[in-house]
Amino acid sequence: MHFSTDKDSCFLGLRAPAKNEPLECLLVPVPYDSTMSFQTGSKDSPAAIMKASYQLEDYDWELEIDLSDYAIATTEALKVETLEPEDMIGGIESAVKHIMNTHDVKLLGLIGGEHSISTAGARALRSRFESLSVLYLDAHADLRDDYQGTRWGHASGARRISEFTNITIAGVRSISYEEVQFAKMHNVPIVFWNGKSAPETFIDQALEHLNTNVYLSLDLDVLEPHVIGNVGNPEPGGMDWITLMDLLKTLTTRHNLVGFDICELVPVPGNELGSYAAAKIIYKLISNNIKGDDSETVV
Repeated sequence: MHFSTDKDSCFLGLRAPAKNEPLECLLVPVPYDSTMSFQTGSKDSPAAIMKASYQLEDYDWELEIDLSDYAIATTEALKVETLEPEDMIGGIESAVKHIMNTHDVKLLGLIGGEHSISTAGARALRSRFESLSVLYLDAHADLRDDYQGTRWGHASGARRISEFTNITIAGVRSISYEEVQFAKMHNVPIVFWNGKSAPETFIDQALEHLNTNVYLSLDLDVLEPHVIGNVGNPEPGGMDWITLMDLLKTLTTRHNLVGFDICELVPVPGNELGSYAAAKIIYKLISNNIKGDDSETVV
């Protein structure tokens, strides 16, 4: 797998660091949306997010970190758009394992695309970190055993992950009765979002069952649609921006974030708010993770 050398295809416009240099973060674009069931087009989001990221300042004034001082690289986009869902997941898993075996990467991020890619990312990182937990932020539980003829689509990501590692689902505000019953039977923690609990309480509940090493899977529909409305399956009444930022900061302070994915943006020409907000989330994940090294990790 090759690093991208095109400035417009690299996060923050940062070109690939020197060969064999340890990487603070490596981002992998995954332009895939073959199982989306409502609004399609998330396969275009990795390119849109990279383009929007070029407008961000390298300097994070809150954390006093200049990201251009760190080795942050972006690979060329994975060629998965023509694959069947299960083959796509296997292909991404193999690619991530290859990356982790050939590069010194502190934090690996998959940029979707649809949310079905989360199974691949979590499974690959689970092979390296035995005690891995997954924090799955989503407006939907994604605990269906199958949906629209496949067990490997965007509505089954959390279900598949629960079969091989510890998972907490947070931010949920839409769920089927069958999913509720599965979560109860298999002790899958679900932290619902109704906007009424204190943010600190919600964050503590979302993090309390996680082990030290964490993979974050973030569906952008977890946010209030006023923040990012152009997603695959928008759901009213979501998490506010400040609570998400506080959650990410707390996560990287208390735990060791080793990987993440960010999914379900559907770019809208002429309306760059969603792409910019998604790029900013990635930006804050990276800077918070760097700053988190200065704090004592607890569980």
